[in-house]
Amino acid sequence: KPEKKGCSTTHTSPINTQDSSTIQAPAVLHANTAKNAMPNPQDDIEALVTPSPAPAAEGVPHGAFLLALALFVAPLVNALLREGILVGADEQPRYVRRDCSAKGLASYLLLCAALYAIQYVLAKRRRWKHNEKTMARHKEDLLRQSLLCGLAYGSGIIGGRLEETPLAFAAYVVAFTLGYCVLFELLRAGNVEFTANCVGNVYAIGVAVFAASLVGCLVAHTIFRISFIASVDANAPSLGDAAGVFLVIIAAHAALVLAPGAASAHFHHYYLGFVGSCLCTLATDTSMVAQAM
Repeated sequence: KPEKKGCSTTHTSPINTQDSSTIQAPAVLHANTAKNAMPNPQDDIEALVTPSPAPAAEGVPHGAFLLALALFVAPLVNALLREGILVGADEQPRYVRRDCSAKGLASYLLLCAALYAIQYVLAKRRRWKHNEKTMARHKEDLLRQSLLCGLAYGSGIIGGRLEETPLAFAAYVVAFTLGYCVLFELLRAGNVEFTANCVGNVYAIGVAVFAASLVGCLVAHTIFRISFIASVDANAPSLGDAAGVFLVIIAAHAALVLAPGAASAHFHHYYLGFVGSCLCTLATDTSMVAQAM
């Protein structure tokens, strides 16, 4: 109908029907619609902390994950095969010469930040990230990454590797970072979960046994060389000293988990990698590759 000047065409009286209690006046309906359209902070929080269900894996066979895993660990396996677990007859094991400079620290942190940005772009373009992070979450991740990388560099080992073999170590860091990005996505898409419920999953158990065997070979490689260095250098830490440091680390984390009180302790993969990298201190290709990994 054409609009009439000077009068309102809006009726505020309820409409008489057989069930008039369910009919809302237009003004009330408009108010409820506006209320529902307003953003709810609680909904934002729940959307942030509640992960959206991952889509079903399509076209990602286990063979693709095994191939990616084989390519990922190939440099470490190659180094172990070349240098062996036992100390060679002509080998003179030593620790990496420590170096810690402000310039080297800045360069290393910038490299790690650039790799973070590359992973974000790669995951977003490939639609691997199903939960978008806010800028606050990205800032928190970058601060945590800078803290752990700075602590690792502060030990002097990474600075020493960048001083002795700068191109090789930096190339391994870049390759393993991007390789792990792909490997992690295939791990999730292929539905390979390493939890308490994977006992009946033969495929997951096989991968876990292979990874544990590789870590065991790396530990043996390190133990034999620490023992050899201590036997020829009285000032070098002995195998008992190294074992004591390792036990202190385990005891500290066990106390955190088992201490009384309501708390949740969850050690992310990046934290475990940080602890492991601090133990790779030998001037061998195996130790360098393992630390970069």
